[in-house]
Amino acid sequence: RAEYWPVLRNSLPDLFEVFDFADPSMVTGRRDESVIASQSLALLNQPRMASWSQQAAQRVLAFSESEEPRIDYAFRFTVGRVPSTGERDAIMRFLKQAPVKQSLDASDAHEPSLEVWRSIMQSVFASIDFRYLD
Repeated sequence: RAEYWPVLRNSLPDLFEVFDFADPSMVTGRRDESVIASQSLALLNQPRMASWSQQAAQRVLAFSESEEPRIDYAFRFTVGRVPSTGERDAIMRFLKQAPVKQSLDASDAHEPSLEVWRSIMQSVFASIDFRYLD
């Protein structure tokens, strides 16, 4: 998904190396493909991914007041599909167990915090559906 990033031959970003980026000093017509645990771990631990997840979480929270439309929207704009029943159920369980934001306004006393939604978005970004296009 980072097709147009500039590449310096002597210093590839760590994220490129994890995702089988072709050797920039060689002419390569085909890229190796692999799915390994370090790819998901890189997406979960990269500071840049945390920042992008936070921005995505803000977008999701602004979309709707209720959780089900937020979940559907998060999946549609991130991976281009609605979540499966299992994915939706897992996120709903996570939201029910997550701490709620502290607010003096009683109307949003049960609203999950931005940090909770950042975690959800980061997990969607780390999913196989985000990494590979059909």
